[in-house]
Amino acid sequence: MGLALALSFLLCSCLHGVSSGSPYFTSLFTLGDSYIDAGNFVVMAPPAVPVWHERPPYGMTFFGRPTGRLSDGRVTVDFIAEQFGLPLLRASLLNSSDDVSKGVNFAVGGATAIDVDFYERSKLVQFKLINNSLNVQLGWFEELKPTICNKTDKVNASVKPSSSLGSLE
Repeated sequence: MGLALALSFLLCSCLHGVSSGSPYFTSLFTLGDSYIDAGNFVVMAPPAVPVWHERPPYGMTFFGRPTGRLSDGRVTVDFIAEQFGLPLLRASLLNSSDDVSKGVNFAVGGATAIDVDFYERSKLVQFKLINNSLNVQLGWFEELKPTICNKTDKVNASVKPSSSLGSLE
């Protein structure tokens, strides 16, 4: 948690003076764990796993209803999006036809930085983990890229750093 707090402070320091009217940030795509999950864990969790944050009091402070966030209101990335004049990011796994050009939240509660098979091979856990590692989230982003990038761009349809603010938890 200390590292996440330090990185958040560093990000805020770097962005000091950048306003919501800034043309530099037009979208936000986030990867991470429960600190910024906007509902992906609720979608991924198998029926046997208890999911408490899909019921009140989660979400009651800001939204007035549960949203899948592991918070009673907004998560950190919601405040960052608001600061840049971007909409709150929807969970990437929610089947929705929403416009994703302004960003998507790929974070999943309980996500690991190392692939799940490492933990299972090493017998570090006594139960089956949900495969939602950083590598999996990056794969989801790669699948989404063709819908958000200029397909005629000759630079392999890459996201330009000046037009996106990415978040790694």
